[in-house]
Amino acid sequence: MFQYERRVPRSIQRNPERYARFGNRPLYRRSLGTKDLGQMGQAYALVHREFEALIREGQSDRPACASSLDPVPESQPPSRMVTNIDLEEIANRYRDLIAAPYERLNRKANVDRASARELERMEYALELDAEDIQRCLAIRFSTEKNPRLDTVDDARFVVRNEGFNAPEGSEEFGAIIAAIRKGYKQGYERVTQLASGELLPSLPDRSKPSKPKGSISLREATQRYIDARDLSAKAISETQLALRQFEEIIGNKSIIALTREDCTSFANKLSHKKVGTKSQESVERYLSIHTINKRLRMLSAVFRYAVDQGWIEGNNPMSGVQVSALGRPSNKVVMPEKRRFQDTELELILQHPWFTGCKSSKEIYTPGHHRLNGSQYWVPIVALLTGCRAGELGGMKLEDIKINHKYPHY
Repeated sequence: MFQYERRVPRSIQRNPERYARFGNRPLYRRSLGTKDLGQMGQAYALVHREFEALIREGQSDRPACASSLDPVPESQPPSRMVTNIDLEEIANRYRDLIAAPYERLNRKANVDRASARELERMEYALELDAEDIQRCLAIRFSTEKNPRLDTVDDARFVVRNEGFNAPEGSEEFGAIIAAIRKGYKQGYERVTQLASGELLPSLPDRSKPSKPKGSISLREATQRYIDARDLSAKAISETQLALRQFEEIIGNKSIIALTREDCTSFANKLSHKKVGTKSQESVERYLSIHTINKRLRMLSAVFRYAVDQGWIEGNNPMSGVQVSALGRPSNKVVMPEKRRFQDTELELILQHPWFTGCKSSKEIYTPGHHRLNGSQYWVPIVALLTGCRAGELGGMKLEDIKINHKYPHY
């Protein structure tokens, strides 16, 4: 369980009145109520502001409270769309951040004297701040800073930490503030009901995943899938490519908010995507059905992993998406069917220095008398004579070549 620990400054320890606010203890320690690294940051924000407020209490030149959170490094520009499911999850998260420490102490207070004293202290401190908290939650827009409760500062943290596309002043940012305010209200209401005995403290659900389902984006789920699986470099590259294309079309949503319609729309948009326009020599064409299926397979594996981990419930939303009717044939004029090499074309290929001799082992494109004996020479030759593909030849081992057999073969 994560804990917040800070040493009370000596100047405050020498002041009996201010030191009493810390329970006359030199170490300020609070449980953050979570074992999850993702939730820890938001729990830290609440307790950190409480400590900083106690430090400033009693100072005549008390400065205005600004955000004291360290910036969260961003590995990518904010691109995740805010959905209604995300807002509900944010509200539930802040509700639990407020209520969970009280609920846990309510369970332990009946069997542990120290927990009973700590619960009494926390309830008394909350009673002193109740009027201030109620006033802050009732005001929708205010420039006043409150050290214990600042929904705008919390919203900035959520946007930064979750990578939401919700700039300040936008409707999405306002919706996040509303969700946080709702979570605060529900949390304090739950604490009040626990204190009055109207509500029984519930036991933690051990079956829940380690992180709230709504807080996992498709990008994060993909990275966790890559980290957990022993994938080849090519599979990782293709999975990341499929993810980037999905985000370009659908957006970076939380994985629980993605639907079968999103996956079908992704496949449909891919069928209209043109490739081959990066250079003058390339032929412009639509993505093939084979390529579209590959993109879907890569993301489907991520969704299956998410289902196995309990991040999403129900079936894989990518399962059963049909692309056979979505393929768009290429223009036969600009991209004719593949054909065999003609003899004259093969003669031109075999006049390359790789086959006739190059200048040196490093200058392999300049004609000369140095004969190559590696993959540049043998891969094209064996491919021409056998039809093996590059991947098959690249993975071939010497023991796979049966030269001394009655019928030499691979």
